[in-house]
Amino acid sequence: MWVFPTVCLTVEVPDNKVLLSNFDAWHCVLNDWFCSMTNEEDELFVQGKLNITKEQSWERIFDIEKIRKSELCKKLFAKWYSISIGTIG
Repeated sequence: MWVFPTVCLTVEVPDNKVLLSNFDAWHCVLNDWFCSMTNEEDELFVQGKLNITKEQSWERIFDIEKIRKSELCKKLFAKWYSISIGTIG
């Protein structure tokens, strides 16, 4: 059994240096899916009736408030977030 050492860092980073996204919504990007906010929007996308591309929908993973307000996202996505920063130093 492999055991890897674990390190927990606590750092203070300015808000403008942090990228916050919905962890589960990242799977839309990873799986090449459209990131729908409603079932109706998903159907319209499948029918080719939306003025937004799949790639443009991926920007939504960074709009935490929009995801929190979407009934569909509340069902599909947990309240797990991914926080990314550049470098520490």
